[in-house]
Amino acid sequence: MTSTTGLFQLFLSSLLSRSAMGFFLLLFLCCAVLFFKCRGRSLLRMVSGLLALVCLVYGVFILFLVFAFGHSDGRLTERSGEVVEWSTDGDTSLSSFVVQTEEGDRFGVLMTGQTVVLPSDTLSAEDFLRQPPEGVVVSVLGKKGRQTLTAQDGRTLAACSAERVSIVGQVTQNVFPLSDGTEVDLIQYGSALFASNLYRLRDGKQLLRELPPSGPENVAVGGVAGFDDLPPAAQAAVSAYYDRRGLLYNIKQQVEAAYQAYRTDPDSLPFHVEQSISPSAASSRVLYFLTSVTMPGGNGSGKELRLGDAFDRETGARLPPLTLFSLPPEQVPEALVSLSKPENDTLHAEMLAAFRPEYLVFFPEHLELNFPMGTLPSQEYDYIAALDYTPQLTALLQSWAIPLDN
Repeated sequence: MTSTTGLFQLFLSSLLSRSAMGFFLLLFLCCAVLFFKCRGRSLLRMVSGLLALVCLVYGVFILFLVFAFGHSDGRLTERSGEVVEWSTDGDTSLSSFVVQTEEGDRFGVLMTGQTVVLPSDTLSAEDFLRQPPEGVVVSVLGKKGRQTLTAQDGRTLAACSAERVSIVGQVTQNVFPLSDGTEVDLIQYGSALFASNLYRLRDGKQLLRELPPSGPENVAVGGVAGFDDLPPAAQAAVSAYYDRRGLLYNIKQQVEAAYQAYRTDPDSLPFHVEQSISPSAASSRVLYFLTSVTMPGGNGSGKELRLGDAFDRETGARLPPLTLFSLPPEQVPEALVSLSKPENDTLHAEMLAAFRPEYLVFFPEHLELNFPMGTLPSQEYDYIAALDYTPQLTALLQSWAIPLDN
């Protein structure tokens, strides 16, 4: 036997079907036309007006349903942030908590019997459910809905029922002070998907995100021989060289630069710093790598440091850049700067004065002679001269150093 509620639901679903919506829209248009065209026929005008009114009421009803229940469709959404407060169910297990996103927004999370908690390397699911430690950062996959959660300060927050909670990081306060004594907080994201260090002020203003360094291992460039093409002994030698060299930036200095940019322009977006190493070219005997370091610039924009390295493909020994040329080492700077054809004598002199062998980066199509921001007084930004492998350039190089494509 069909219940009254079931009959009502059946009737409601029929009204909300696409065919019903199309029918009422067509009926409304026809009745509206008849209403304005049948001015001399009062009965037809009255009937068409009533039917148009019914269709209009139906449309208002549909709009009401959209606004009232449009966000209760059960779709999943994922957001992340720091757990700033929490409550337990009978002092035994976590029942709900409040998350503050990187942007400063807050939302509630409701735990259910089906919620899955994925631990991190340093925090187990059991410890999290017992009592989330101060500063823990999570990623929450939950169902959209019209649920709410009352925070400890009395505010009503939008909330979601969590299907999955992933422990992804940790907040550490006062990791170091800036030049004016302002303390900086650090959010360390440890999971593979989120891995990074985010430096921020106490009020939540993000200054700088530090991405994990990459390469030379596990980095490939299409069409270029790479780290995996080296014999094991050469791989070990290349890795050892880059391990000894380490990071080419000081993180405190980079955060300070981002902070000064923020003080100049409070609306500035957060900077990021990243060091990556990737293969750039190869010859019969040499494998070339590019080290790229992206960091905050002095004028509120970002800047990039680009350095080249050359390694013997058999032994992995690093080859000094100037030994790749057939000229005497002291003649290489003048020869390359002249080939780049600077636009004036001032720039020519600046390039010679700022030249460093490590500024040479070999690519299959060209040799890059680059100068980072600040090294050339007449140039506001980074300056790069790309020299094609013309006969004039290849005549300067050792034959075994010329990339294979040339």
